[in-house]
Parts: sequence; structure tokens; C-alpha cells
Amino acid sequence: MPDLITYTMTGDVSAEYTIASTSQMMDMATGQWSKAVLQALGLPASILPKVVPPGASKGMLKNEIARELGCEPVPVIAVGPMTRPLQWQRSCDQGQALGVSVERDLESDGVESAKAVINKTTSELSFTNEGGVEGTIRILKNIMGLWLVQECRRHWAGHGQELDYSQITEMATQAEPFKAVISTEHGDFFAPGRMPEKINAFLRSTGQAETADKGQMVRAVLEGLALRYAQVMAGWSRSVARDRDPPHSGWRDPERATQPAHCECHGQDRGDRAR
Repeated sequence: MPDLITYTMTGDVSAEYTIASTSQMMDMATGQWSKAVLQALGLPASILPKVVPPGASKGMLKNEIARELGCEPVPVIAVGPMTRPLQWQRSCDQGQALGVSVERDLESDGVESAKAVINKTTSELSFTNEGGVEGTIRILKNIMGLWLVQECRRHWAGHGQELDYSQITEMATQAEPFKAVISTEHGDFFAPGRMPEKINAFLRSTGQAETADKGQMVRAVLEGLALRYAQVMAGWSRSVARDRDPPHSGWRDPERATQPAHCECHGQDRGDRAR
């Protein structure tokens, strides 16, 4: 999609590296299209555009578009279209560990590396090697983010209680720690609607006490996320076997929603429990 937009703007036919790397048709060792994958799929390499790095020129803005915008034709530059490549680059130095990049309903656990890591462990854990800025590789796993909290808030608002995230954070901070354990990637949580009801159904089905306390429910969700992060971090620690600094977190959450309560239960001792 990003390359289609720049094609519309300039007529340039090329594939920006970071988004092309998510196609599963790239050889992450070379940063070019994988001949083996294309052959297995029966696709001719000729149908794919050349791969260009972030920062490469995509040509000049078309005259007709410039006129419509009331400006002169300007250069159009390829950028890492997802927010993560730039966020990860800011969050850690080359070769150091990276914890969590939060994008509201989606979060990514992983590490930035100078080269792709493809082995039995990364395959078993469904880790991906995703292209980053300046030729780096982000070895990561997308996991559930703040979706459950967002859906709870939306449900409560629909039933007459409008809460902002600072209020929800304070309520969760005051709640009892680790009163319940929630598997945030349970299949029932993926679809929108009735999230508090779904969370209580999960608690009931796993022999835990249901809760009507909003702060307690949100805290259980955030602690479930933190435990999941610890599990994933343990996985990439096994798959990327080298000395590194302790994991740290890179947050991308414009409203800083639920960050205090979220970080509070993200310590290594909780990680040990998860493992």
C-alpha cells in the first residue's frame, strides 16, 4: 500500500525495503526478493519491482497533483511506512535488547540485529525477521496490546460511564496485584464488543473469580500482557544466543494510556513467574 501511494504520486515503481520485508517473499540475508520462495510459489521474479532503502528518492510529485495542492513539484522520499522501524531505531542502539514497542492495540517484542536470525527456535516461536532502517533487522513477534483495555473502556462508555485513560490507570494502580491471570491472546478476545463479559467468562472457565471492579479487571489485563512479554522475551533470548544488555522498553502510546500500571508489573521477577 505505501508503494502504491507513492506510485500514484510520482509514477515510480519500486518497493521500499521495510514494507517489502513483510511480504514473506524476501531473502532477509540479502534484502532482495527470494528466488527460492518465488520458484516455490510459481511466480516470475519479473513481476516484482526493485527494492529501495528508506530515504531513497521516489521521484518528483506529479504536476497535476502539485497544482491541485497549490504547490511546486517536490521530491517524494521512501520512508519506513510503519511506525516501528523509526521507533525501534530511536529506542535502542545496534545489537542491544529491545523490550516492547506499543502501538495502541498492537505490541511487538523483540530485538534489533545486524543480521537475520532464522533457526528452529525462531520458527517454533513464530518470530519474524522484519527490515528496519539503515539495513537493520528487527527480530520480533507481534502480540496483543491495549486492545482489551480499549474495548473495556468503549463498553463502559456505551453503558453510561465515560472514563479517560488517566482515570483507568489510577483505578488499575489501586487494584490488588495478581488477583487474576488472563491469557490476553485467548481467541474470544480478538473480536470487538462485550469485552468485560468476555473477560469474566474467561475467568469463570479457568476457575478464577469474576470481577465487577473495573480497576481490578484492567489490572488483570495489564499484568497478563506483562507476563506475555516476559514469555516472548525468554523465547528470543533463547533464539538469539549472545551477550546483551538487560531488556528495556520502547513505548509508543501517544496518550500514555495505562503506562504506570503497565510498567509496574513488567519487572524481571514477574518474568520469572511467567516462565
